Amino acid sequence: MSLLEAYRTAVVSDLFKMKTFHSCWDNQWQEKAAEIMGNQATFSELQLLGKNLRNIFLSTNEGGRSQGSLSGGGAAWECLITWYTNLGLIGTRTIVLKHKKAFVPPVITPNT
Repeated sequence: MSLLEAYRTAVVSDLFKMKTFHSCWDNQWQEKAAEIMGNQATFSELQLLGKNLRNIFLSTNEGGRSQGSLSGGGAAWECLITWYTNLGLIGTRTIVLKHKKAFVPPVITPNT
């Protein structure tokens, strides 16, 4: 595995440490994504998955409008999009990540 793919794996694995994302993934999202893509995803299936991300996300909507519910939902959506875009970028020199100090190289971190 290349250094970039190892970094991508670490970034994506870290997404699953977020409780809401991990719970949604285990309870519904993984199964729904697998229904669309199967085990060996083609480019067309990856595109179809992208077109269905909203529906996958909404499949766990509990309808709450509290600040905590909205915040957790937004963070879970960000994780889902980060997971999906990295899936489409496998084999490239681009990695998408949620901002987390541990994953931002010091050379590009502004001095504060």
